[in-house]
Amino acid sequence: MLLVCSTGIGTSELLKIRLEKNFQNINIVATMSERQMMKNKGFLDENIDVILSTLRMPLKSIDLPVLTISPLLTSQDIQKINYMLKES
Repeated sequence: MLLVCSTGIGTSELLKIRLEKNFQNINIVATMSERQMMKNKGFLDENIDVILSTLRMPLKSIDLPVLTISPLLTSQDIQKINYMLKES
């Protein structure tokens, strides 16, 4: 999984820790900003199966599932991620 936030630095690292605490089987390969993600499309094709994003962003040029979550990781977000993990 890739975690995308507006800057890709502070918020995403805190969110990554929260996600890892709530989901022991989750594998977040990287955290980055939207701009970094768009520059590294080759990395996405090889290493990422799902994108978790705190931004509502149209990713027309990326053929990966995107799940929009809150930077605060709400209980609704946890439910959405659980559902996604069960489906994959």
